[in-house]
Amino acid sequence: MADRKTMLIFISGKQGSGKSTLCGALEKVAGGLGVEAKKLYFAEALYDYQDGMIQWAAKIVGHEVSGYYETSASLRPRYKNGPFLQKFGDLLRETFGEDILIKEIENKVHDWIGYHNHNRLVIVEDGRLSLEYQRMCDIATREHAKFVSINLSCHEDVRKSRLGSKWRPATGHKTEAGLQGPEWEGVFDYAFDTSDFSVEGMIGDLKPVLLDHFGNQNVLRLFKEMAENMTGRLRYLESQTGHGANFQWRSDGKGKKYLEVLEVMPLTQPSPEAVAQAKAEIPCIIAAAEKELGVDTSGT
Repeated sequence: MADRKTMLIFISGKQGSGKSTLCGALEKVAGGLGVEAKKLYFAEALYDYQDGMIQWAAKIVGHEVSGYYETSASLRPRYKNGPFLQKFGDLLRETFGEDILIKEIENKVHDWIGYHNHNRLVIVEDGRLSLEYQRMCDIATREHAKFVSINLSCHEDVRKSRLGSKWRPATGHKTEAGLQGPEWEGVFDYAFDTSDFSVEGMIGDLKPVLLDHFGNQNVLRLFKEMAENMTGRLRYLESQTGHGANFQWRSDGKGKKYLEVLEVMPLTQPSPEAVAQAKAEIPCIIAAAEKELGVDTSGT
């Protein structure tokens, strides 16, 4: 458990600012690094309730709703009644406390990164309130996860054009303005204006953050497999030639890995032919690793 690395990314922004798009792009980056990622929503319980009510009403009137869900892995249904979700969320907070939806997410964050010996990423996509920000920061600390906060801004006209008929007119609602005031300037780790939307530009800034924290787990896994394979081959070399080798993976400080052979050691008194075979075999093993991994293993 001590060697695992975890991260919680908190994304905030008004409707239509690009939160879902950025979340999907971050998931792909995490997958490319061999890191398991999970996206969560504070409003997920509201979507579930809305879906249940629609399913219930459709059954009463005899309507078919088999195509209601997206065919992708998205947690969200196709239909989202924004005004209803806002009002229902307000009712839940007034009745059960301001943190009723936050508690559910805290439990899911703990379940995802608290019980597993894996490198894992949690992306909370729909942060809108100051209490949500603070509680996610707190749980990241408790779970020993790196906390990264991102705020997206965008001109209202652009956001309206993106959402079309899905635009929610209650732009003054606290879930739209909760983290957008001047008092929040400089609080977020990253702030992007998506009016001229470029998810590639944002990922260009954020991918190094993930790479620096997690490393490339896919490449590291390959290095481990190659090291184990090379160890086996060198042990075989020892038995055949009476020679062994000490070696280790090194870094040049710029992210480039290479293999350094420290020495070739006689274990017995071998013949000159065996010495020549040992010296010839080790560079071949290194070359095989270089070809397999596509990295420089020549050393300096």
